[in-house]
Amino acid sequence: DFDAIKSAKPKWYMGYSDNTNFTFLLNTICDTASIYGPSIGAFGQEDLHQALIDTIDVFTGKKQRVTGYDSFEIESLKDEEHPFVSYNLTEKKELRLFMGEAEVNRLPEFKGIITGGCLDCLANLVGTKYDNVAAFNEKYKEVIWFVEACELNTMSIRRALWNLDRAGWFKNAAGFIIGRPLAAWKQDLMGLDQYKAVTAILGKYGKPIVMDADVGHLAPAMPIISGAYATVTADANIAIDFTLK
Repeated sequence: DFDAIKSAKPKWYMGYSDNTNFTFLLNTICDTASIYGPSIGAFGQEDLHQALIDTIDVFTGKKQRVTGYDSFEIESLKDEEHPFVSYNLTEKKELRLFMGEAEVNRLPEFKGIITGGCLDCLANLVGTKYDNVAAFNEKYKEVIWFVEACELNTMSIRRALWNLDRAGWFKNAAGFIIGRPLAAWKQDLMGLDQYKAVTAILGKYGKPIVMDADVGHLAPAMPIISGAYATVTADANIAIDFTLK
């Protein structure tokens, strides 16, 4: 009942992946911020990674600026016998930056209301009664989109972005933050990799695109205050400053 939610006293809701079905709709239907970040199980660690500390600081109001991390995991070591191990950080994080379709070393600062989530879910919301993006675009004019993919391969990522693009979701895009894709990480299907899958659809807007950002299923992930005003800078690392108003 989104009418009831919209009229209720706001409270933080945090999660990622399938939680997009609520975190994103809180933004676009209820005009309420949410946090796209780790679900509760991630906090079961003997030594909390900085990303988890940042997340706690964000939802307790101590921090409104987050930055990316140095490394990430491909495969977790957490299992039933080792439920509290920290992230298995075997991979060095290296952002790839694009201005439109051209790869660059540094992006100009970009600003706007930030929203998005898991592309697997967003592609199923487009065109339904829950699709209020046209009104959201009309209200906020400059929108920063963050997206990441779970089970989609490179072809499916391209198709999903094509669907959102043709539905007009990106008409007011100020920039894009693309997380590391889980299933499509370093995948090449008939010459289409995770980068071309994105730039082939979004490059035409000529806006900043940050790729392989710390967002989504390959931990660690920055907590994103979805529905907040954001200022993004990106070169060797990414920084996001949030403003709540």
